[in-house]
Amino acid sequence: MKKICIALFALASYFSSSAQVADGTTVPDFTFKDINGNTQNLYTYLNQNKYVVIDASATWCGPCWNFHHTAKTLEHLFTDRDVVGDNTARVLFLEADVQTTLADLQGTGTNTQGDWVTGTPYPIMNPGTAPQSGETSFSAFDNAYQIPWYPAFYVICPNKKVWTDTLNNYQKYPWPPSQATFEYLGKVKCAVAAGLDELTDAHPMAVYPNPTLGKTNFSFMLNSASNVKMIVTNIMGAQVDVVDFGKLNAGDNKLVYDTKNLGSGNYYLQFIIDNGRIYRTKLMVK
Repeated sequence: MKKICIALFALASYFSSSAQVADGTTVPDFTFKDINGNTQNLYTYLNQNKYVVIDASATWCGPCWNFHHTAKTLEHLFTDRDVVGDNTARVLFLEADVQTTLADLQGTGTNTQGDWVTGTPYPIMNPGTAPQSGETSFSAFDNAYQIPWYPAFYVICPNKKVWTDTLNNYQKYPWPPSQATFEYLGKVKCAVAAGLDELTDAHPMAVYPNPTLGKTNFSFMLNSASNVKMIVTNIMGAQVDVVDFGKLNAGDNKLVYDTKNLGSGNYYLQFIIDNGRIYRTKLMVK
C-alpha cells in the first residue's frame, strides 16, 4: 500500500499524527544497489566520518517531484558537501515505492511525474520487493526507519544517530538563521553520546525487525571492548532467557537473536555491559 504523499507546507500539521523513527535513535546499516549497479552501504560512509542525507520519495508523488525538480536542494548539497564539494557528506535518493520501475524513474513509465534520472548527480537507489544478493530487504529498512510519508528526509550522523526532516528547516527545529543546517547539525545534533556503553545515550541500539516472527537483530556501537549479556523477561517479570554474547570488540556490532523458544507476546530485554550500564528495550514476538 502506498504511503501518503504530502505537500511540504502540510507536514507540520501532519507530523504529530504520523509515526516515524525517533530523532537521536541509532539506526541499523543498510546496503542497496543504485540504478548504475554501484553498492551504497550506509556504515561505510559513516565510518569515514561523513554524514549521509537520504531523500525518500516516490516517482508518482507531486510534492516529491517539485522538491527534486524545482528546489534542487539536494543538488546544491551535493555540490557543497559530497565528493565534488568538501567531501563531508553523501547524498542518496531512495525510491521508496517498491513497485516503481526503472522506466518510471526515467520518466517513460506509467507511474511517474517525469524524468528523475537526467541531471541528478547523486546515486538513485530503487530497491524492489525481492532484494538482490547482498542487499537489505526494503521491508527491513522501512521497519527500522519508519518512512511516514513522501517525501521524507533523513540525516544520519557518523555516530549512527538519525535526525528526520531537518534538511529544509520546515518542521520542528528552530534552526539558527545565522548557521547553515549542516553546520548546526554537525556541532549540536551530531555531538551526542554514541554507544551501548555510554550512560548518557538514550537510544544506543537498533532492534529490527520488531515485531519479529523469528530472528531479530541488535545493531549498536561500543566505545571500548566489553562483555555483553542479555536477560529476557516476560510482561510478568519472569526471566525466560539469558544470552551471554561474550566479549565484543569496540566499534560496530551486530547480534542475531532467535526467538523460536519464545511464545507470542511482548518481552523486555536487558543488556548488561561491563561498565555497569543496563540498557532496557522491548521486543514483540508475533
